[in-house]
Amino acid sequence: MIDLSPTVLASVQAPLGRAEVVEWYWPDMLDFTRREGELMVEMSVPPTSADASACFPEIDSHRRCFMGTLFVRWPGVLVSGRSEGGHIRVVRCVFGPEQTARVMALCADPDLTFLQSLLSLTSEPLRVLLGLVRRELENATGCRPEAIAALLELVMIELERIMAAETRASVSGRLAPWQFRRIRERLEQDGPLPGV
Repeated sequence: MIDLSPTVLASVQAPLGRAEVVEWYWPDMLDFTRREGELMVEMSVPPTSADASACFPEIDSHRRCFMGTLFVRWPGVLVSGRSEGGHIRVVRCVFGPEQTARVMALCADPDLTFLQSLLSLTSEPLRVLLGLVRRELENATGCRPEAIAALLELVMIELERIMAAETRASVSGRLAPWQFRRIRERLEQDGPLPGV
């Protein structure tokens, strides 16, 4: 059994939660199953990013989806995934109970489409914010806790916007953003176009 606990390279506590840079050294391929208790926004850091696929075994163990480099695993929901492994470094914002409850109230009963969309976020503002969190945490001249606190607030605001948009897409009957991406990727592939 492989220990899935990361090595914490940097961590700063703030009023809304904590910001961290963590890393793992996994074998070439790794299967994992986790249920997070905390709300985390995570971004794999190049060049140590890894592709993964995942499913939600308690909801539908057969429908796998892509797990990108920017993702949120919904607290309390079991995720089973497979990663290419190796050296993986992640910057993440881990939010406290009040913020977690506030975000979870935006979607009290998340469906499969909603949960899958959170595993491959494409929000450029969120990616930029997590990049700034990482830069501050790794600042050689001294990390400023007040900067981390301000960045965590901005990450929370952007996350609430994303949740609201994903919830509307999920209940409106429209395709979710990840579904549009998958269709676009398939249409851009060489070969015959897919049928209806």
